[in-house]
Amino acid sequence: MKNKIQNHFVSFDKIFYLQKEGEFQNDFLFKQATMELGLSPIFDYQMSFLKNQEKYYIFLTHIKNLNKNSFSYPQPLIFQALFYEKFIEQENFAVLVFDENFTFLCFYKKGKLNGVKNIPQFSLKDILEKNESQRKDLFSQILFEQGRVFELFKYNQSEILISFCDAFGFGEFLSQKTLKTHIKLENLIPENALENLSIFSHKYLDSNANFIKKEKSQMKFYIKSLISFLAFYLATLIFLTLSSYPQYKQNINTKQSNENLTNELLELDLKTKLLNEELEKLNATFKENSMTLQKNEEFLQNLSQNFYPDKNRILILVEMIEILNQNSIKISFLGLENKELKLIFNDKENLDKALNFFENQTRFKILQKDESNYHLILGYDNG
Repeated sequence: MKNKIQNHFVSFDKIFYLQKEGEFQNDFLFKQATMELGLSPIFDYQMSFLKNQEKYYIFLTHIKNLNKNSFSYPQPLIFQALFYEKFIEQENFAVLVFDENFTFLCFYKKGKLNGVKNIPQFSLKDILEKNESQRKDLFSQILFEQGRVFELFKYNQSEILISFCDAFGFGEFLSQKTLKTHIKLENLIPENALENLSIFSHKYLDSNANFIKKEKSQMKFYIKSLISFLAFYLATLIFLTLSSYPQYKQNINTKQSNENLTNELLELDLKTKLLNEELEKLNATFKENSMTLQKNEEFLQNLSQNFYPDKNRILILVEMIEILNQNSIKISFLGLENKELKLIFNDKENLDKALNFFENQTRFKILQKDESNYHLILGYDNG
C-alpha cells in the first residue's frame, strides 16, 4: 500500500523545504531555491510551491521520486484537505506525522499551510529505543525545550493537533500538558488516510503545487508555432544583418551584462545569508561561553567558601580540571569527598567524552555513573 500512496504525493523524507518572502518569477524562484539548498545539477529537480500573500512555501524533489501520474504533491500540502473537506471544523490546526525514520510537524492557518518543522531524533525508531521514563523526558524536551512545539502552537494559534502513526502517545501527552484537543488521523479517515487526502487535495491546489509539469499545447499548434518562430527568426536575422547589427550586438552585450549582474546579486544574497548565519552561531557561542564562565566563577566561589585546604585534595582537583580542559569536557559541578570525585556534566555528549577517557585510566577509576542525569563518580589512586 505504501507504494500506491506514494504515487499521489512525495514523502517528507524525499523533499527539500524552505520559505521566502517577496515577489518572484517562477524561473528565478527555482534558481534561487536550488542555489540556497545547494542542489546540483538543478535540472534534476522539480519545484512545487504554495504562495500565501507574499510568502512562498517551496518544496523541491529529485525527478526520480516522481511517477507517471498526472499529479504529485509534497506531503505537507495534502493535509489542507482536512479543513476544506470538513473532516475538522477548526481552520487553525497542526498535523504531526511519525515515520520509522523521521517525524515532521506542520501548521495551518485558515486552512492553508503556515509552516513546516522537521523534528530530528524523534522518529518511531528513536522513541522505541527508550524506556518509559526516558520517553516522558524526551516528550517534555520536544514539547517545552529544544523542540519548542508548545511555543509554536501558541505562535500559530493552533486549536487542535492531528497526529498520524502516533504509536507512543505523544499527542495524548501534549493534550494533557497543554489542554489542546488531540485527534488521530486514523480516527478521522480509517483507511488509506494519506492517499485519500492526496486525492482530495487535487481540487484545492493550483498547478504551481504540482511537482509534475505538463505540456498544455497540442501538436498542430506546436508545429504552427515552430514554423512561425523560424520564419520570424529568419526575417529578423536578415533585417539585423542588413540594417541593425551594431544595435543588435549592443543589446546582446547588455543582456549578458544584466544576466551577470543578476548572478552576482544572487551570490551576494547567498553570501549575506551565510554571514548572518555565522553571526548567529558566534552570538550563540559567545552566550554559551559567557554562561560557562559565570558557572565556573560560581563554582570557584563556592569551592573557596566550603573547601578546607589540603595539599593532596588541591592537587587532585587541579589535575582533574586540567584533564577536563585538555579534552574539552564541560561540567556543571565538581566535588571531592572521601576520596571520590563527583562530576555532573552539561549534557550527554560531554558525559560520553568523559566515559571514553576514564575507561582507559589507571589514575582515576569509574565507580558509578548515571547517564540519565549526566552524573559520574570517580575513585583515584593517591600514589
